[in-house]
Amino acid sequence: MNELDCIINHPEGLGGDIPGRSAFEEPGIGAFHRSLPGRAPTPLIEAAGIAAELGLGKVYIKDEARRCDVKAFKILGASWAVHRLLREEPGIATFATATDGNHGMALATAARLHARRAVVFMPRGTAKARVERIRATGAVVEVLEVDYDETVRHAAATAEREGWTLVQDTAWPGYEVVPAMIQAGYLTLFREVAEQLGAFGGDPGIDLVLLPVGVGSLAAAGVWFHHHSYGDRRPRLVAVEPRNAGCLAASLAAGEPRSVAAPGTLMAGLNCGTVSSIAWPLLRDGLDGALLLDDDAVPPAMRRYANLEPAVVSGESGAAGLAALTELLTSTALEPLRRHLRLRPDSRALVLNTEGDTDPATYRRLVEGVFEG
Repeated sequence: MNELDCIINHPEGLGGDIPGRSAFEEPGIGAFHRSLPGRAPTPLIEAAGIAAELGLGKVYIKDEARRCDVKAFKILGASWAVHRLLREEPGIATFATATDGNHGMALATAARLHARRAVVFMPRGTAKARVERIRATGAVVEVLEVDYDETVRHAAATAEREGWTLVQDTAWPGYEVVPAMIQAGYLTLFREVAEQLGAFGGDPGIDLVLLPVGVGSLAAAGVWFHHHSYGDRRPRLVAVEPRNAGCLAASLAAGEPRSVAAPGTLMAGLNCGTVSSIAWPLLRDGLDGALLLDDDAVPPAMRRYANLEPAVVSGESGAAGLAALTELLTSTALEPLRRHLRLRPDSRALVLNTEGDTDPATYRRLVEGVFEG
């Protein structure tokens, strides 16, 4: 780790209130997700070996690689948003979005479940396997020669011109209702964790949660859930993002939203340069810290997952949480953040494996050392 390694957020307490009534409190989200194909909750795995290696009491892994057929948590947000939109306007024919991969796959899958058309725009450098997976759902896919943020702008402009319904997992002033639905859909992940931890005898059962951040929607859902579920008993909440796309860390450091150039990162699903406008207040007021992660920390975490028994398949973005936890417990540069989080030998941590091998060739290269020509 080097340069800016972490942000300690609100050393003496929270800087503001976590909003109450919102899209998060709409009833029926969990029941809807239980109606989906492949609806079983994803596993929560207790990794005793990793906990012992890192000097922690417990390490739990929420394995979203097994979420439906999408191999990622994103289906929770996109499917709920599509359901809600069709409930309000049954005549919608085409949904559109921009994506680095997983959100587009989720939207295309949700649209297909409702026999609707999906149009998906993807940024330059997108792995061919992710493009082809989305096309295999029947969606129209266009790869642009621009970065993620510009792809989002292109998708929004095209959808408005063509009369399509944009389902984007980031918000900006004037476009906030649909992203709020998507954020709310992610609550199912954290509700499942709470129920599963209950089986281990815990309430809340964890002291630290690592929350990966691209635009911040999943992390915002995690902040809202833990504050409203546990109040002053909540775990400490730490955001994780690539150093090359540290838009949240830059915003926290400035005290206001800041965009950054995102030149690229191995963690493609987190390669975003601007925090969602509706995620920002929650992250600003509810996080205890943020950690910037170098790309070279990720492959060892992917391999550590693969060596578990049974193995956990984790893609490049999926492994960010475990990589960050490892850095947090071992890097001298992160000692101030460790003290702030009050970590002890009996502390219990939760990491989210947010995706599986959505780019199989890259997975085999990083985990198995197999290079494909």
